[in-house]
This record gives sequence, structure tokens and C-alpha cells, in this order.
Amino acid sequence: MNILWLKDGKLGHEKQVQALLDEICKIEESNIHERKIENISFLSSLNPFKSKIRKDCSILASHSIDMIVGAGHNTYSQILSYKKNLSPIPKAIAILAPSFRKKDFDFICAPQHDYEKLEKLKNVIFFEGSLSKVSTHPIDESIGLIGLGGKNNHYVFNEDSLLNQIQYIVSLFPNKKWFIFNSRRTPESINFKITKLTKKNSNINFLNFSTITTPSYNEILKLASIKIVSPDSMNMVYESLSTLGKSYLFDMKSKSLNNKIV
Repeated sequence: MNILWLKDGKLGHEKQVQALLDEICKIEESNIHERKIENISFLSSLNPFKSKIRKDCSILASHSIDMIVGAGHNTYSQILSYKKNLSPIPKAIAILAPSFRKKDFDFICAPQHDYEKLEKLKNVIFFEGSLSKVSTHPIDESIGLIGLGGKNNHYVFNEDSLLNQIQYIVSLFPNKKWFIFNSRRTPESINFKITKLTKKNSNINFLNFSTITTPSYNEILKLASIKIVSPDSMNMVYESLSTLGKSYLFDMKSKSLNNKIV
């Protein structure tokens, strides 16, 4: 099978597509052709951009693409543009929930919490939470992981409360080596406070995503015997649950009584 993967550069989106492709490759030998797409979706309606897609499709023609897949708003219009210009016509797969032309996709793989806005469609496959790669890698009892999201629409991101919880967790397991990971949504103010905290605790390592790339989040996630993550990031929650060891959530106040995240 030949698969065209349109990538929007957002780690949370690409991890979910990668998890799906990994499972497909287990049951059928597949060749993955990757394309980094433009991040402004309206470009797909401009003639020069359409010409660029047609040119790329002529290059891909020899590979006989069977399926096009992508996650994230910026990929959806381009998935359909590639489908229109490739022959034979491949299947178009949207991961997560497109906000337009939903019936033009062959399949939409969407989280269960989007059921109400997609329930009338017949081309939707629902999944619980987020798509995550399952790990059976042995854990290291000496390692713990803390994962932080940031400002969001679902939970109150109370910095003082989170810092107090981090300090309490570390005090409960002083012999563990703790790795704290932030994300692009994490406020600089709490990043600064965590940096100060590491200077007082030799067993805390702060891996700021914007400056430090090793060890990676995925590496430590597989090894950590205890994982504590913030519930505002569904990806982090389900990635943690997909590994061995114990997973816990930070105590964060929900902004809604009908919160659909966790």
C-alpha cells in the first residue's frame, strides 16, 4: 500500500497519525510518502498553490497512491485537493474532525467527544480519547515524569496550585529522578518558576521544549514508573495511559460541568 501523509508540523496531530500508520504497517506492507503542507489553509484555493499540488501529484503518479491521510485543520482542504488530482483516485482519510466538506472524505477518524456534531455522517469511525502508540517497554522505578499543558478552554491553569502539587509529588518520592516536560502552551511565567525549583532540587530535570530536545518526552514516557500529566491535554493523558507504570492527573478545576475531555 502507498500512503501519502500530509503533515501540518503540529506534534499532537502528527503523533496520532503516526500511531494509526504504525498499526496499518503491522497488517500490510506500506510505503509512506510524507509532505509538509502550508500552514494557511486558504492558500489551497489560490491558483499558484493548486498548480503546486498538481505538479506534486504528477511526481506521485508513479507511486500509485492508495490513501491520503492527515490531521489538523490546515491539512483537510489539501487532502481533498490531492485526491482530486491523483489517479487512480485514492481514499481520503481525515484524523480528528474537519469543519467543512465532511462528506467528501472517505473516512473520518474522530474522537468520541465529537459524536454530536458528526453522528449523522456514515463515513465516521469514532475512537476514545486520542490515537496513541501502545508501549510495553519495561519501566525504570527510579524515573518519574511530569507533563504540563497550558492555557486552554477546558481547565483553569492555576500556576500556584500546579507548583504546589509538583513540590508535593517530588517530596513523596525523593529518590526518583523527575523529568518535567512543558509544551508550546505552557506560560513562560511557570517555566521560570519551575527553573527556580530545579535549582533547589537536584533530582528535578526541566526539559523546556523550546530549548532542550534530549532526552525526548517519548523516551522518558516509556521508562517512567509514575506519570503525572495535566488533563487539559488529551494527547498527554492517553499517551500516558498507553504505557506501563502508573498514570495520574493533576488536580485542575474544570471550566464547565459538561467537560468532554476527561
